[in-house]
Amino acid sequence: MADTIRQRSTLLTQLADNTTGLITPQVVRDVLVSSEGVYGQLYTHNGAGTQVVGTTPEPLEFASDGLEDGNRDDAASEVITIGTDCDGVYLALGQFSFGGTLSTTFEFHLGIDGVEQVAIACKRKLGTGGDVGSCSFCGLVTLAAAEDVSVIVEADGAAKDLDMEHGSLVLVRIA
Repeated sequence: MADTIRQRSTLLTQLADNTTGLITPQVVRDVLVSSEGVYGQLYTHNGAGTQVVGTTPEPLEFASDGLEDGNRDDAASEVITIGTDCDGVYLALGQFSFGGTLSTTFEFHLGIDGVEQVAIACKRKLGTGGDVGSCSFCGLVTLAAAEDVSVIVEADGAAKDLDMEHGSLVLVRIA
């Protein structure tokens, strides 16, 4: 039998005591993959082209799928989809190094099913000299199976160029 990621409530029931014989070697392996193996990542390395961003929040474009276990990374859709039995509390980490339209402020939020999460965000204004800005966010969020997690980006004006140099979104289930 394959090792299976299980919900916490299921594991607690199985591990309550062994009078019913529920604690098998398979259950012990399932505990390990459930507690240490649920994560996902999207990233861009060395740029992926220019994304035109305006005042309407939209998904940030990533170039590649990263490591995943339990969740499904999909850079083409710009989301990490939370897998079956992978609901729980996640540490969300985002880091973005970017250039773009001079004197523009860009704001990044964690998005759940396209909705900005105000508690997990960062903002950076690019200067007038063509610099590469960097900003990052981190926070805790409760996620349920089948929810799509993304980064939502917006600018302080219409039709602003965002040139991602390096960036990543990482989710790690912690409880």
